[in-house]
Amino acid sequence: MYSSVWKIVEAHFGTNANVPSLIATHLMHQLAAQLATLQLYETSFKNSYVCFPVPANITGSFCAHTDKVNCAKISISGQYFVTGGDDAKASLWRANTLDLALAVPGTSPVTSVAIDDEEQIIAVGGESGAVKFVRIGTQKMHRFNGHRAKVTCLEFHSTGDHLVSGSIDGTVKV
Repeated sequence: MYSSVWKIVEAHFGTNANVPSLIATHLMHQLAAQLATLQLYETSFKNSYVCFPVPANITGSFCAHTDKVNCAKISISGQYFVTGGDDAKASLWRANTLDLALAVPGTSPVTSVAIDDEEQIIAVGGESGAVKFVRIGTQKMHRFNGHRAKVTCLEFHSTGDHLVSGSIDGTVKV
């Protein structure tokens, strides 16, 4: 049986083919082509793919902001993602429907965003140097003015108890 399969693979892909990866790649492409509810994304790992279920009517692109989008983070579960833009707004989206779950208005462009692993809090950093914490369920907001210049990065600790922020002023805050 395997020799006949090998002959088919050789005929289709050539004699020097990396057969397992070619077969997996071919099957994944066939699966994605047949099921309109899957989108296929090639990862940085050689010949590995990730499939995400998406509604068939979504093309993969939508207008999230009225100006340039500066940052985006996907929640650990993949159920949400948060974006920030030059329109001074951060937005939390439901990944499966692309519905807006929460909008956080601001006064300066949003330059960095983060969402904790429990998907309870988003952090929003801006050009003003401020970092806002917003509780997703209650929409309660706390603002911290720890940096003197634009916030460039935000990352929650896996427990959600700590947030690290960095700024172009050369400081890191925990």
